[in-house]
Amino acid sequence: MQFSDYLKTYRQCIKEMPQKKIQVAFLSMFTIKGLKEVLTVKAFEEGIGIECYEGAYRQVVQEAIGWDRETMKPDITFVLWDAESLLGDYYVDAYKYTVSERREYVEDKWKEFQQYVNLLEQNIPGILVFHNFEYPDVSPLGIMETKQEFGLMESMGYLNRSLAEYCRNKNSVYIFDYAGFKSRYGGALLRDEKMYYLGDMKISMEGLILLADEYLSYIRALAGKSRKCLVLDLDNTLWGGIVGEDGMERIKLGPDYEGKAYREFQIYIKSLLHRGVILAVNSKNNYEDAMEVLENHPYMVLRKEDFAAFKINWQDKVSNMKELAEELNIGLDSMVFVDDDRVNCELMETGLPMVKTIHLNGNPVTYVNVLKGLTDFNMLSFTEEDRMKNEQYRSQVLRNELKSNTATLEDFIRSLEIRTKFEEMNDSNIGRISQLTMKTNQFNLTTRRYTESDLERLKQSGYKTLCLHVSDRYGDNGICGVLIYKTEKEEIMVDTMLLSCRVMGRKIEDQYFRFLEETAEKKGLSVITGEYIPTPKNRPVEGLYQEQGFVCTFQQENRQIWKKNI
Repeated sequence: MQFSDYLKTYRQCIKEMPQKKIQVAFLSMFTIKGLKEVLTVKAFEEGIGIECYEGAYRQVVQEAIGWDRETMKPDITFVLWDAESLLGDYYVDAYKYTVSERREYVEDKWKEFQQYVNLLEQNIPGILVFHNFEYPDVSPLGIMETKQEFGLMESMGYLNRSLAEYCRNKNSVYIFDYAGFKSRYGGALLRDEKMYYLGDMKISMEGLILLADEYLSYIRALAGKSRKCLVLDLDNTLWGGIVGEDGMERIKLGPDYEGKAYREFQIYIKSLLHRGVILAVNSKNNYEDAMEVLENHPYMVLRKEDFAAFKINWQDKVSNMKELAEELNIGLDSMVFVDDDRVNCELMETGLPMVKTIHLNGNPVTYVNVLKGLTDFNMLSFTEEDRMKNEQYRSQVLRNELKSNTATLEDFIRSLEIRTKFEEMNDSNIGRISQLTMKTNQFNLTTRRYTESDLERLKQSGYKTLCLHVSDRYGDNGICGVLIYKTEKEEIMVDTMLLSCRVMGRKIEDQYFRFLEETAEKKGLSVITGEYIPTPKNRPVEGLYQEQGFVCTFQQENRQIWKKNI
């Protein structure tokens, strides 16, 4: 779509926007007309509703000072503050200053910007995303730039390092790497000199479309729509050639031209394991031939143990994908499918449009860059559980095998030897708790999304936040559940009750109700009150309170209140 197409489509999207919307604000030191419209359309195409507020032109500080926290509550605010707006003429003529003057000037500007960061953090609720500072395309000193002590480029590096270090431990503040974004796409593409001089547009129309793509990864994470599983074809995807015809010895994989491209593709895929992406295989192949390559080929980077599940057979790939989702107990909309075959990709797009399908063009030298451009796996936090995710889902497959060989659900649960432990929120688990509220959809009674800062504010308001550790005979599932509640008069009021989809169906939710009843008895409270807010995805828990002996005392289309006397 062209920029003008987004502007035309925007009005129709507004009319059909989902009722539940993410509130987005933009504060900018230059003109960004059209960014709101582009991002709104892109979000709408993914089933996400957003509502945008644009701050006044070059009034970032003034907006923050006058912010009304009672009426303006953005979930996320993007702050576009460019280097030229902060540094003034220094950005184009740094060498009129001596070395000591350069250092003093930039350090003073950093202290000034630090105050702006604090001001926005204190006054504006929700998540803040600050752009870091772009480097100039060229230095006035040309090839002598790197010989300068604290020169122009080093000044920019100092600002960006200082900003990253300062914000690293601020739970609600994120840095968007605009310098890297500009380097990736090039200054010429991202800047239209005519529009800059006409209207102070420092990012071109095409650049705004690319920027909206980057912003969308934050919006997905807030909406709980980040994807979690990468499903891969084998022949001509992980290696060149067809193993069933060429044999393991003649497939392309190794240090030569084409073989090297496939191997480096595998290296990048393996790196995704470290950020919590689950890997699976969906391939039309002989199982034994494929496994021989995975287990024995000397240049394979990805091995059998790197994959959580396999579907290697002659069944159609759409059916395989459904079975993989069921085996792993994840939604199809959390999966990305990668294949070199156009027909298979078209069948997947038609049969399972909720799966993101990526067609590789058959040229292996481009494969790595195709995956590097994928932002669907981005999350707003990263925890130790994420590092263990692939192993945890491999264990899930073993549990499913046990379940299929066990006569009754009760026998299956008993044979799992499940162990659970509650833990109060602390510095080591708050990131995982926030992450679960952001992305858990099926077993989530209210689907309230909380950043780490939100959780801290709830604590100050008297809420108790607990996380639930789950383990069994197959291993440690880590933190899989969250319970947020507060006591008021003679009542326990439940704000959030959720479980990760990977432990659903094991009666673990009983632990929540046992804990709540024991807490009520200890404190002499007589009522437990729960809330159910229906969404398209949390139908599995619509009858949970009734099953636990609660009575519905209030019901509207979008909200139910349930009570149980103790």
